[in-house]
Amino acid sequence: MKTQANIHLLRKQLEARLVTERNDPMAPPVDGWIRTLRTALGMSASQLARQLDVTKQAVANIERADREGTLSLTTYRKVAETLGCQLKVVLVPKKPLETIVMERARQVATRLVRQTSQRSIYPR
Repeated sequence: MKTQANIHLLRKQLEARLVTERNDPMAPPVDGWIRTLRTALGMSASQLARQLDVTKQAVANIERADREGTLSLTTYRKVAETLGCQLKVVLVPKKPLETIVMERARQVATRLVRQTSQRSIYPR
């Protein structure tokens, strides 16, 4: 069972790892990661299509979905493996974790106070 102290320590350690990504996020290339990496590796769309066992049009669709942010993780994994890459998915909180926890606690407390004050105004 995780104690409050363990949770706080985990939050602190995670925050230290996330602060760099939050402050200096790696924006995707204009052409998307797949096309950019494929091109940098000197691989044509036809070559990638052959390695993925799909059509050249399917590669075009994959690269468009990558640019638009609609590509599935399953397809990303398959393409990453084919390109000799690792797929890393990172959820980066927009604010420090401690701030998010405090804001949520404040929302819960506010809701509870409102519920309590409404009950005291309108007794049963």
